[in-house]
Amino acid sequence: MHIFGTDPEVSSEQSSNVSVVSRQRAILGECPLWWPERSTLFWVDIRSKTIHALDTRDGTDTIWKRPELTAGICLTTDDRLLVAMESRLELINPDDGSVSRSWPMPGWRPDMRFNEIKCDPSGRVWVGSMDDRTRTPVGSLMRLTLDGLVSVLTSVAVPNSLAWSLDTRFMYFADGRDTVIWRYETDPRTGDLGHREPFHVLPVGSVPDGATVDSEDFLWSADYGAGEVTRYTPRGSIDTIVRMPVSQPTSCGFGGEKFDVLYITSASQRLSSTQLAEQPLAGDTFALRAAVPGIATPRVDLGYLGLE
Repeated sequence: MHIFGTDPEVSSEQSSNVSVVSRQRAILGECPLWWPERSTLFWVDIRSKTIHALDTRDGTDTIWKRPELTAGICLTTDDRLLVAMESRLELINPDDGSVSRSWPMPGWRPDMRFNEIKCDPSGRVWVGSMDDRTRTPVGSLMRLTLDGLVSVLTSVAVPNSLAWSLDTRFMYFADGRDTVIWRYETDPRTGDLGHREPFHVLPVGSVPDGATVDSEDFLWSADYGAGEVTRYTPRGSIDTIVRMPVSQPTSCGFGGEKFDVLYITSASQRLSSTQLAEQPLAGDTFALRAAVPGIATPRVDLGYLGLE
């Protein structure tokens, strides 16, 4: 298979540059999301059915228990949260927890759940579905529209790595059943996908998980199983490898006052007692001071959903 990038020079940062911001030992931490106006970092623990909101000003960590597996969250243009649950998307008021609107997963059944929700630079919502038991490729990547959720890609096993280039011409996506990060041509006006090509192929045993793009248009991706977070050039070559103190980093996203902090979630699931003893920080949430800042996370444009 053709690999879009090569790796002529790679720098490495050791785990000593990574600090812990939350010692919650998530089973499956995911989806770090920064709310600038509140100086608050959100993330979810999918298996514990919880949303975490860490106020970085005073260290208060508020935990919201949800009724289903909770896969991820987006911020909206009117300061609400769009939450991907097991069987549906919910529009939630973060101040009182009230749900004002929901969208069911098409064809949901008890072994299915959502995974990997992101908002693109135009304010459109993308979310993946998967078989949570067998990992067979019966899931899809969907887009939320006025008519509900519409499938864009099918035959997906584990949707991951959603991110967009700064000019919105490309979308990154990975399926956890293989080790390829794909790059799709996109129509910035409609969001429709075009030609795809392999952006980078990871070694066997490393799964491309959650991803984000920084202000230089480089892609950061959590390498689940490899214990690394990798920064890729826009051509797909490796620029920097951050060695993590845990083997299962799950996702990454920029935050902080200047968006120069890369927050990284992790998982403790499926680790043996010996591995957990060797990785006392497994499942915690981390921060890396980045030399190159990120950008503000796009917010869901409720206007295109007819909710404004």
